[in-house]
This record gives sequence, C-alpha cells and structure tokens, in this order.
Amino acid sequence: MKKALLLSMALMVAVMWSTPGFSADKYVSGSIGIVWRGDIEFEDHDSDEGFELGTDSGITLLGAYGCDYGN
Repeated sequence: MKKALLLSMALMVAVMWSTPGFSADKYVSGSIGIVWRGDIEFEDHDSDEGFELGTDSGITLLGAYGCDYGN
C-alpha cells in the first residue's frame, strides 16, 4: 500500500510540473540589423609608436525560439 501511495504521489507531482509546459504559447522571433564601428587606435605608452585597426561594417542576424509562460 505504501508503494502504491508513493507512486501515485510521484505521478501527481510530475503531472503538476508538466502542465504549464503544455499550456505555454510557443514563439519564434528574429531580427536583422546593420553594424558599423569606428576605427580603433592603439598606442604604446613607453614609446610614441602606435597603430590603427580598421573595422568594416557588417550585418547582424538574431533569432530566438521559446515558450511564453505569461506572468
């Protein structure tokens, strides 16, 4: 009897935790953008030498997939 009661309680807890997952709304999100940065200048403090690192523009792609559980 104790094993049956323990098994039924474990099953109830498992069902209780899985219910919000089934009721969640699924979503897919995406965005695209342009990235540009200024050139980066490095200088050595011990000497007057330094150099410049040029950067190019680019494209940023972001995506997400998930579940919305609400508040």
